[in-house]
Amino acid sequence: MEELNAEEKQSPEDILRTNIDNANAVLNKALESINNTRSIGPRMLEAVARVVDSVTAAAEKLIGAGFDLESLLLKERLIMLKEKEMMLKSQKDDAPKTLNQQNIIVSNREDLLKLFQSKKEM
Repeated sequence: MEELNAEEKQSPEDILRTNIDNANAVLNKALESINNTRSIGPRMLEAVARVVDSVTAAAEKLIGAGFDLESLLLKERLIMLKEKEMMLKSQKDDAPKTLNQQNIIVSNREDLLKLFQSKKEM
């Protein structure tokens, strides 16, 4: 019972690593058998194919789950930024409109001519 509890506490990556090591050992024995007898039986071939398929499927699931989580986090961040953008746009629309207006007081004709001349030079 303690072994079962210890396995339950392992992360999926650790379990996958352990299973890959076990599959590697099985494949090494299959290769030794092939090298010693110079032939491969149909049962051995089926076992090797199943081991390779199982390890590949498990690895793809774990990798895919990681990418899915990362994709969801990016989408969540994008939604938060869009909400912030909408909030800022609504605040901008609600802000009072200000006009850039200058009140100029001219005391005599010469000052008025100087003002027009300076505006033309700019």
